[in-house]
Amino acid sequence: MSIAIMLATYGYMSANLLNDSRLAYSLAAQGDFPHIFARIHPRFHTPAVAITVYALTGWALAVSGTFQFVLALAAGATVIYYAGMCACLIRLRRLRPSGSAFRIPFGPVLSIVAVVVSLALMTGLTRRELLLMCVTALIAFANWLWGRKYHPELQEKPKSAVVSLSAP
Repeated sequence: MSIAIMLATYGYMSANLLNDSRLAYSLAAQGDFPHIFARIHPRFHTPAVAITVYALTGWALAVSGTFQFVLALAAGATVIYYAGMCACLIRLRRLRPSGSAFRIPFGPVLSIVAVVVSLALMTGLTRRELLLMCVTALIAFANWLWGRKYHPELQEKPKSAVVSLSAP
């Protein structure tokens, strides 16, 4: 059982390493992240810098604490992500009231309940975990400020911002 768990974890981590590092590459390619992360390896045509930095960051987090610490951080980040998605749903429904989408009764109420439940789950984190999440949020905020300062053209609102989410 332990060997199966280790193999599954190795596969999951390998897939995340190659997949999730593309987020830094995509942000850099659009100018929202330092350009060095958009560099492509000449031979393998992969975002080598983004993959390397992502792997080193994961390694640093793994050796700096216990597995439970990393697990708690991952769970906390996921809860924040889902809370943000639920909060965005309320605004999305106001912006596109007749948009084609799956709708359930009391959608905005359920979104608010989900945000409240997410905040309640966040109370289970320790101070150290919350501090690291706050540091991460500050780094993200600093990156956002950097993007606004060095890429003012990204602040302009496009004239036609309607994007079809349905299949062609």
